[in-house]
Amino acid sequence: MCVRLDNVKKTLKRALIKLSALFIYIYINNYFYNMMNLIFSILQTIIALVTVGGFLFVVFKWVNNLNKNIKDILEEVKPNGGKSLKDRVTAIQTQVNKDSDAINTICCRQKWLLDNRPEPIFECNTSGSCTWVNEKYCQLLQHDVEYFLGNGWKNGVHGEDLEHVEKEWDKAIRDKRSSISEHRVVDREGNIYNVKVTAIRNENYGYIGHIQVLEEIKK
Repeated sequence: MCVRLDNVKKTLKRALIKLSALFIYIYINNYFYNMMNLIFSILQTIIALVTVGGFLFVVFKWVNNLNKNIKDILEEVKPNGGKSLKDRVTAIQTQVNKDSDAINTICCRQKWLLDNRPEPIFECNTSGSCTWVNEKYCQLLQHDVEYFLGNGWKNGVHGEDLEHVEKEWDKAIRDKRSSISEHRVVDREGNIYNVKVTAIRNENYGYIGHIQVLEEIKK
């Protein structure tokens, strides 16, 4: 009986040891699992912070560069003794104004010279439309400038010569060459003039020409 009791005790003791070992194993595994979860959580937090920090760093760097560029621009648009962009633009604008004034002066002088030439002078574009006539041209045919603009100059050509004049002029336009024509023109009062018209072509600006009166025929 005593032997059986000892066996039972031994069996219980072994069972207890195994059960304790199982509990310890479960505890250790559960602890390890919790530790790993904690480590992974910390790593995730670190990665998130690094990512956000990197993004914030990029944003900060961009804002800093933008601020620097704005300061540079503001410095450039302020006068600083001729070195800033504003000073250069102002200098260019001043020079342009001077050049424009000089060009206007030259244009007015040339117009005055052409208006006071003794012969009638005219200008046409590359399409053959009249764009300007001088004062002497107006005096010859006794009409104002607007009367001759576009195709209005044809109104001053004698009716019997108009077809011939138009053919020569149209052919000169097509061939891109200068034109010389002798025909008759008629003024407002009906006076007739035999004239020689020379139009010199410029490739970029069209034609400039003059009228030479060969003979005046009273109406």
